[in-house]
Parts: sequence; structure tokens; C-alpha cells
Amino acid sequence: MRLGTRLPPLPYPMNKRQEKNALDNRQRTAVKQAGMAIKTFIGLLVSLTLASVHLAQVQQGKLLKEIRTYIDRTYSRYGPPTPTSPVP
Repeated sequence: MRLGTRLPPLPYPMNKRQEKNALDNRQRTAVKQAGMAIKTFIGLLVSLTLASVHLAQVQQGKLLKEIRTYIDRTYSRYGPPTPTSPVP
């Protein structure tokens, strides 16, 4: 469901309180789904950024160990580096 679209009608009759609770639950679910999409998008952007940094440094002739050290130092403020095998 796209943001800003109206929610479809409820499938069965409810009293006003039940209707409000169901609508609140559906809206919370929509907000959670939008939040997950944003987190996924941010993760994708970070991955693409790291890939472009890596590619640029490879083209400059840097060693893999130097590139890994640069990326670990530069991006350590966002969290610990991934537990990958050491670069030879």
C-alpha cells in the first residue's frame, strides 16, 4: 500500500470502538512497513557507497588491506565492521 492512500473498508461489521482499534492497528502496521522500507533503503545506500569507495580505491591502485583499513576507520562510527575473513 502506498503512503497517503486510503485504507480499504473493514471486511465485517464492528462497533465504533472496535472499528477505531482495527483502523489504529492497520495504520500502525502501515507505518511499521514504511519504516522497514526506509531501513532497507538506507542499508542499500550504505552498501552502494562502500562499493563505490572500494572501486575507486582499487582503480587508484591501493592494496585490499589499505582499502579495508580505510573503510573500517571511516565507517566505524556507524557500528562495528562485519566479521569477514582478514585480508591477506
